[in-house]
Amino acid sequence: MKEMSKRTFRKRGLAFIMALLMIVSIFPSAGVTVSAQTDKHQGFVTVTVTDADGAAINGATVTYTIKEKENGTNNFQTINQSGETDSYGTIEVLESSKYYDDLTITASVSKEGYATDTTTINEADITSDTQDFSVKLTAESKPESLPDIDGVSIEVLNADYNGEPQNLVSVSAATEDVTIEYSRDGNTWVATCPSETNAGEYPVYVKITKDGYSTYLSGEQTAKINKGDITGIDITAKEVEYKDATEQELVLMTGAFDEKDTVTWYVNGKSTGSQDIPKQLAVGEYTVKLVVQRDNYNDFEKTVTAKISMVSEDSHNPVVNQQDTHVKGTVIDSRTGEPIIGANIVVKGTTNGTITGVDGDYSLKAPVGSVLEISFIGYKTVTVKAVAGLQKIRLQEDSSLLDEVVVVGYGTQKKVNLSGAVDAISSEALEDRPIINAGQGLQGVIPNLNITISNGAANSTPSFNIRGETSLNGGDPLILVDNIPTTSGELSRLNTNDIESVSVLKDAASAAIYGARAAFGVILVTTKRAKSEKIAINVNAFYSTRKVTRVPEHVTDPYTVMKIKHDAATPLYNLYPEKQLEIGKYFSEHPNEDRVVINPDDPESWLYYGSTDWMDEVYESSAPSYTVNFNISQKAKKTSYYLSGEYARQDGMLRYGNDIYDRYNIRGKVDFQITNWLNLSNNTSFVQRTYDQPSFGRTDWGLSDFFHEVNRTNSLDVPRNPDGSWTQNGGAILGALQEGGRKINDSREFSTTFGLTLDIIKDMWQIKADATWRRDSELNRNSYHNYHYKTGPNKPEQASGRPTRASRSTSFYNYNVYNVYTDFHYTFADKHYVQALLGFNQETRKTNSFSMYRDDLISSSFPTPELAVGEKGIGEDISEWAVRGMFFRVNYIYDDKYILEMNGRYDGTSRFPKKDRFGFFPSGSVAWVLSKEKFMENINQSIGLDMLKFRASYGALGNQNVGTYAYLPTMSSGQIGQILDGSQPVAVYAPGMVSNTLTWEKVRTINGGIDLALLNNRLSASFDYYVRYTEGMLTKSKTLPSVFGASEPKTNAADLKTKGWELSLRWRDQFMLADSPFNYSIKVALADSRAFITKYDNPNKRLGDYYEGQEIGEMWGLTTEGFFQTEEEIKNHADQSAVGEDDQSYKFYVGDLKFADLNNDGKINKGDWTLANPGDFRKIGNSSSRYPYSFDLSADWKGFDIRGFFQGIGKRDWYAGGGNHYFWGIYAQPWTNVQTHNLDHWTPENPNAYYPRVKAYIAESTGSELACVQTETGLWRWQDREKRTMPENPFTVNCWKQLRTDGRFWQRMPNRTLAR
Repeated sequence: MKEMSKRTFRKRGLAFIMALLMIVSIFPSAGVTVSAQTDKHQGFVTVTVTDADGAAINGATVTYTIKEKENGTNNFQTINQSGETDSYGTIEVLESSKYYDDLTITASVSKEGYATDTTTINEADITSDTQDFSVKLTAESKPESLPDIDGVSIEVLNADYNGEPQNLVSVSAATEDVTIEYSRDGNTWVATCPSETNAGEYPVYVKITKDGYSTYLSGEQTAKINKGDITGIDITAKEVEYKDATEQELVLMTGAFDEKDTVTWYVNGKSTGSQDIPKQLAVGEYTVKLVVQRDNYNDFEKTVTAKISMVSEDSHNPVVNQQDTHVKGTVIDSRTGEPIIGANIVVKGTTNGTITGVDGDYSLKAPVGSVLEISFIGYKTVTVKAVAGLQKIRLQEDSSLLDEVVVVGYGTQKKVNLSGAVDAISSEALEDRPIINAGQGLQGVIPNLNITISNGAANSTPSFNIRGETSLNGGDPLILVDNIPTTSGELSRLNTNDIESVSVLKDAASAAIYGARAAFGVILVTTKRAKSEKIAINVNAFYSTRKVTRVPEHVTDPYTVMKIKHDAATPLYNLYPEKQLEIGKYFSEHPNEDRVVINPDDPESWLYYGSTDWMDEVYESSAPSYTVNFNISQKAKKTSYYLSGEYARQDGMLRYGNDIYDRYNIRGKVDFQITNWLNLSNNTSFVQRTYDQPSFGRTDWGLSDFFHEVNRTNSLDVPRNPDGSWTQNGGAILGALQEGGRKINDSREFSTTFGLTLDIIKDMWQIKADATWRRDSELNRNSYHNYHYKTGPNKPEQASGRPTRASRSTSFYNYNVYNVYTDFHYTFADKHYVQALLGFNQETRKTNSFSMYRDDLISSSFPTPELAVGEKGIGEDISEWAVRGMFFRVNYIYDDKYILEMNGRYDGTSRFPKKDRFGFFPSGSVAWVLSKEKFMENINQSIGLDMLKFRASYGALGNQNVGTYAYLPTMSSGQIGQILDGSQPVAVYAPGMVSNTLTWEKVRTINGGIDLALLNNRLSASFDYYVRYTEGMLTKSKTLPSVFGASEPKTNAADLKTKGWELSLRWRDQFMLADSPFNYSIKVALADSRAFITKYDNPNKRLGDYYEGQEIGEMWGLTTEGFFQTEEEIKNHADQSAVGEDDQSYKFYVGDLKFADLNNDGKINKGDWTLANPGDFRKIGNSSSRYPYSFDLSADWKGFDIRGFFQGIGKRDWYAGGGNHYFWGIYAQPWTNVQTHNLDHWTPENPNAYYPRVKAYIAESTGSELACVQTETGLWRWQDREKRTMPENPFTVNCWKQLRTDGRFWQRMPNRTLAR
């Protein structure tokens, strides 16, 4: 290690102090002022200038200096000013109406023809009792002026460094016997000329005096000693022939290094870590760079290209005068000597090539002097000259996969050296994909990173989960972009083309360094930075379409619809009388007739017998999205920059009043290498987005509510009347889209991060600091209008009748993050690596939201609350939270085989009471790289094992996923429903109960894992098994009786256990196709997790609440025995009224569902609804997602590449809940649409149908009849008894497996972008 000078250390220490000051400078300071009062000259201290006789002197120049203490400090500040006196000889100096601290005024007065004079005013002279205060200065006649010193010559040094002291200035004067003095600062003068040895810039002043002459002052001069050039050192590239198993020097060097030189050799961009001339063994081209750094000299840099080439074993008899030659040889592994089968041999720049056979041999014709390129998956590509005769080519293993660096908390690590559970992907997984939402791009690419996008809205925010169930209170992973915490919504709006890598920290050992919010994992996103010394410009344009893949399929035949709905409503009411059914039948038989007719019972009204598929009327079959992005970057020696931008637009699927999403992204990153030990950086991003969607004229509706209404709208209705006006239902759907108003969301997100890196000891000890300020704002402008419709030919248009409204809401978010940490890492004795990291983090976030609305708009053209006259409302919400913590990491690695790591954080949050805010969360992990052991060498060679590592970790973290003020009793307010004195007053309600022991949920995780690489890294695998304990979950501590009068307060009272595993496999290989290499890759990810309640206050284990031993997602249901076929069967069966539907008076008829009486008590019910007595209910399934999987397939050939990505859920039990008319159709509500699968229902002619007989409302209330979860087991037993064949029963949970597949294919050609 090179020793630092004391001066350098002091400089770096000062820089560290400046870094700390940058972090704390945001805190304000207070000051004190002192004032004096006088009435003279309107409250000013004045200077009056008179001559010897007391006459005022006009136009005298007064130069005065005001010296005063800075506010609240012991430091003085000095103010220099000047001015001229007025006709009274007076000038105002400063206000005396203020109090000052240790004030001194020094005034100097000059006037041509008078001698200069001065005076001093102290603070004591200025008092509140002073009247007509002034200072009189008398100017006297000046003596005759003195002559100047002649012939002054000053030559300032500007020379190169020579290792010797050099005088900074040379001075001479024509006037004899002068005195010459020198100064470094203009204040202290010496007779000796100053000199310097080291390179740099130096200020110098010269003063020449002689009695009877004016003094000569030079002012500041700058002397320069320039850095010299390092000479006597040079390198030239070597071109040598391969020597078997012998490393050869790549360059020839002349000259020698100085013992104090800092010497760095680079080979192919990587430092060798040695001052020795670099050597290599394998055939290939090598870019060699030498950098020599020497004090007082410019850096010496030179880059050359060396080559080690393979020659023919018969090189003494080369083939001459022959255009083509027959090239033969073998390709072997340089380490084992084993032949490599399937290696690609291609004449560079052509498609002429072959592959090696089973003995590693090859043969092809190639032009004399051409270059052969030899490549194989898992090996470094080499090039050799094509020569006649036999060639033996040795390929070296490519260890780039093992050397892969992944981002971890506050740093990076080699993947092979990780001991925790960390998965990572590079930008390749996201590049060249038409993705607008970053969350969508990450779906399925990492095992057990579960991402759910709830709907298809363009601004939909994905939810992230790592490793399954977290807590009964929920718990999301911590997301950081460039080490700055980010919400899932902010991540979804990130320009995916900016992403360099994504790391997922899954276990407590890897996540503990982030403390409070990392209990359920961490997602680290790193954005790109400049890489190349040349300017790099990338531009991409994408066009893609989305399709509506599946919507409810409705029956639209008029008679069928009317008949089934009528039968379903019977005997409750006569939905369609016989006369209407006959008309419906007529239109079914005559589909080309006009479906809108005059009501025979009311000639002023229309009747509708349409066949409208409202899904087709409302939604387009596809919608486009567009993305254009660019980035420009360059990495220079002292400065690097990265600038990117993106425009994204996504159109919605609506045919009328479509929703449109526009987004603009800008990011700029810059690094300044101020010195070789100080780096300053900035990372700034800006996002602007607008989402414009219909409001449907209803304040209580969103897109999901609208979809709900579309599915329920009667297919007999049509969109428009014969006169073109909206029908009532057409207006409620399509008219609301077009005319019901808009909801427009405008938001802006600005973030800037300033960073500082201080190298205390180069490549060993660093101090880093960063400060981030994020400022986001959001504006919502909503308007709600009436649509208009008609119900008869001569009736006037009617308004929808809801109050029109305009509303505005604004939100402002201020988020500040400060990090300071130091990182020390050192390798000693070649085998021992140690790292220690210690840091401090603080974050604060403040949200301020304001909203208002007013009803009854004057004009729909100007929907603003200002132009409304009806009821109004105003709301405001302000919240703020903070976290603060100290963190550390200690890492030790011996010989790259044995790895030990300890992490910890002492963390505090404002979300808990003061006494319970802080907690310490430690973790530890170990790893053993078994494949590095000597006894494994033979095994490694025999099975092609490249790497085998075992990992284990344990850690504890805290979960603070509670409300910002959960520990405080809060009171809600709002208008009451009653009218008092003509108005509805605002009420403030009593607060709920709050526990006084609220604190962290404790999350402990145990993890074990295996990492494996085989066959020269062509096959790689990783497997992890984990158990996570969430303890002290915030739930009710005791079930209290209703007389308590309030909900039970939450305490740390419940525990949860989650266990699972995850597996990832990757295979990559290549083969020759049409004389060109075809590369392909297959990546498979598979995972599973299950969660169980291990503690909960439910002593009776009631099934309506959590209970000990419960698996999250349990489904309790009945056993189905089929359908009642006869009245006799109903009479002889157990009483099912307890699970009947109240709208049907709990009665069952022939064709209805028949449930098994499992406890033989003559009743079908829930018993006590406890685990001990569930009646006839049994545990029949689980709604949790199991076995999420993905397949990532990619290939490239001749410059084309193709990729397919598939993902899904392997197992999930599902049963439609009550009121789910998307599935149940008329069984939930008779007036909703008939689903196509509703047609297969029980009738005497169809006793083995898909559904029971049509019967309204039996699927409306969860837990009743058809909406009661049930299984197929009994049904199949019943079928077997009757020896009938039936389709699969739809009510079984086991047959409903959720499968979601997202497959995309696209093709890219070099240097151009194709439409996707």
